Amino acid sequence: MNQTTKKQTSGYKSDVLGVGAVSLKELGIGPMSPRTFSTGSVGLNHSGKASIKCGPDRHQFQVSLNITLAHSKPEDPKRVGQETIDAFLALPPQTLKDLGLESAIAEACTFSTGKVGFYANTKAMVGGNLCQVGCSVTAIGSDGDTWADERPAERKPAEAR
Repeated sequence: MNQTTKKQTSGYKSDVLGVGAVSLKELGIGPMSPRTFSTGSVGLNHSGKASIKCGPDRHQFQVSLNITLAHSKPEDPKRVGQETIDAFLALPPQTLKDLGLESAIAEACTFSTGKVGFYANTKAMVGGNLCQVGCSVTAIGSDGDTWADERPAERKPAEAR
């Protein structure tokens, strides 16, 4: 496993926060197939890695995009009908363009864990149904001593999430 040293990351937290925001389109998210999550709700998801330019260099980030059909969790008192769930699960793979999320933006933030990255939270229509969208883009290794950064951030960090 390649350990990142303090010298290699000097100023990196500030560089990430200084980027300000990234477009979801930049993250290399391909078509996503509808599925049932372990919670019983249905939606779309993507998990992968992306390289983003922060300061003078490109760095690796973990991308997690979840799109959940509103009221699809089994114990939700407002649960949508089974026909709606079946129709959603029968949809073809969806791209960001299909979902109208091609220009969606994830803003730079410091997460409650102390890690830095980008976060987006919005809504989208999928197959005529309202969905909740959450996307976290976390800098790999952005915790612990390897991320010591004495420089002030170029951009005020978003509220810890």
